[in-house]
Amino acid sequence: MFLEGTKHVVPLAWVWDRGAREWLGQKRRSIANDPVNLLPVEASLSKGAKGPDEWLPPLGECGYVARFVRVVKSYYLQPTAPELACL
Repeated sequence: MFLEGTKHVVPLAWVWDRGAREWLGQKRRSIANDPVNLLPVEASLSKGAKGPDEWLPPLGECGYVARFVRVVKSYYLQPTAPELACL
């Protein structure tokens, strides 16, 4: 396993489409740098801007979804109906 670095649990493009486009700069920086929203990942792991309805890690799915939900609730994001069904 080769660690590439960190990725956002809740991708910033996903965040933008669910409310962040209305935020001021400080709140955008806050979610981008929030340690709860950052996860060390393997170099081969790529999810893009997908939420848990489209992508889950090969291991630790429940923990990943719990962390995703924690970030979504903390920042009052608005998931779509299909996304809510899997959260």
